[in-house]
Amino acid sequence: MKIVKENKNPLKTIEIEFSQKVSGRQNKGMTLSVSNPFDKNLNYDAIINVVGKKGWFETSIIPIKPKLKNFEMWSQPIITIVLNNWRFDK
Repeated sequence: MKIVKENKNPLKTIEIEFSQKVSGRQNKGMTLSVSNPFDKNLNYDAIINVVGKKGWFETSIIPIKPKLKNFEMWSQPIITIVLNNWRFDK
């Protein structure tokens, strides 16, 4: 996997967006969106580092159906998220 500045191949490029909603300097939630341009279910694992807690925590992720986009949401502020072990359903 690699980062690209421009999506020149949308039929084979996974798009990822990680954002925080803020109101008056207060966290209102974190959102991760991942698009699956492929013809198979796409799975991955995720661990998060949360404000006020030490260490990494596994978080559940819903498999992404073919040609769709999934949204994962958390109420706590996340410092870092690691997405790994990308795979297709067999």
